[in-house]
Amino acid sequence: MGYKYLMQSIASGDGPVDVDRTNLERYYHATGTPPGRFLGRGLAGLNNGAGVAPETIVEDEHLRRMLTKLADPLTGERLIGRRLQANSVGSFDLTFSPSKSVSTAWALADSPTRRAIYDCHQVAIAEVLAYADEHVFRVRAGKDGVVSDRVEGVVAVAFTHFDSRAGDPQLHDHVVVMNRAQSARDGQWRALDSRAIFASAVELSELHNGILADLLSSRLGFDWEGRQRRHSSAPKWEIKGVSTDLMAAFSQRSEKIEAAKNNLILKFEADRRRSPTGVEVIRLRQIAARSSWPAKHHHGLEDLTTEWRGRAAQVLGQSPDGLDAYVSALVRWPQSVDVAIFTPEVIASLANEALERVAAKRATFTASNLWAEGARLLHGTHFASAQDRIDILRVLSEAAVGQAVLLNAPDLRSAPEVLARESATVAPVKAKGGRPRIHADNAARSRAYRRRRKTGPVTARTVTAQVLDGEGYLS
Repeated sequence: MGYKYLMQSIASGDGPVDVDRTNLERYYHATGTPPGRFLGRGLAGLNNGAGVAPETIVEDEHLRRMLTKLADPLTGERLIGRRLQANSVGSFDLTFSPSKSVSTAWALADSPTRRAIYDCHQVAIAEVLAYADEHVFRVRAGKDGVVSDRVEGVVAVAFTHFDSRAGDPQLHDHVVVMNRAQSARDGQWRALDSRAIFASAVELSELHNGILADLLSSRLGFDWEGRQRRHSSAPKWEIKGVSTDLMAAFSQRSEKIEAAKNNLILKFEADRRRSPTGVEVIRLRQIAARSSWPAKHHHGLEDLTTEWRGRAAQVLGQSPDGLDAYVSALVRWPQSVDVAIFTPEVIASLANEALERVAAKRATFTASNLWAEGARLLHGTHFASAQDRIDILRVLSEAAVGQAVLLNAPDLRSAPEVLARESATVAPVKAKGGRPRIHADNAARSRAYRRRRKTGPVTARTVTAQVLDGEGYLS
């Protein structure tokens, strides 16, 4: 996604001038979306060391410098000495999109509730970026990038969008991460390790979904329930009480993609005289999404919510005036879990379940795959804080990795002291994805096979580094 598209979608400033520009309600009457805003711990290293305050509004020139020149957005100073190539990667677009029930509740809620849902979404994004700074984002140094350095933090810009390309409610943020970060080892600006970002896309998606659910439960009292998916036996967690029919009515884009994908499958079968594999179906759906990509029209939030409430009233068979009561009825105030219940025995059982599910889908996998599967197992569990969820997930994923067999032999050779520091590790050449490849032990794979025969294959979510919405495509 180019920076011009992001900047052109921004409201032209026709909202009230006496309202904070970071306040979503400013754009209720305006045409377009809120301006981009700076995020990330890496902001402290910009502007000749003076830093940039988080939530500072991004101007067109700032974004152009970041994405086309890989330069300091304020000063224009290039952040790396090497000359840029024509195929240089300027940024990574991480798109955080809540589940359809969250967007539906947000679209129909009154102004204070809508603002609260939006705020929870933003806090969840900030928590995920903080987690990624510690555990995902890395810069490569040394010959052939054999040294993986931790980062001081990334420089990112977030753009909030309200709807899908079909005009349905689809609250989501494009978080554009600049492909430069300061090494925590020596402070030098270097390119990010793209392999780690792509390998962790699902991991970050699941973490955002989980943290957002916790925040919405704590602040607004929403509870959650697993809903059956169209193509997977794994449940999709949605706000309890939000009508399935209503969510379907607000999913026009997904329905169009599904229809286009089915046509591509029929053509595939006719051309090749066989059915496509699971991976090929995923690729066909990606092709369907791109080929049916309509132009996006920008509307004010007031016009959008008026139209959404009218459509919802028709689906639910009630007056638009009764929708406030409909959203209020979603409040159930679930209790948060006491993390003490996650005893070693419980963790071992969950780890085994995560390993079996991943092994049922693929013969080899990464630690990130196990982490994401563990995150899915914890959906529906309300944690009191993001850190509680992250801590349990870390222990769970480590236990799952401990039950698997590492295919990449560990590098037992000694290394210079500087390379043994926490901020830099010597990494052997790894399989595609930048993470150690793992396979389950024979017992776990046997259990997974028996389970697959009983329940059918457990399919992975369709997620890329550009789309972090769990399932489906932003439109």
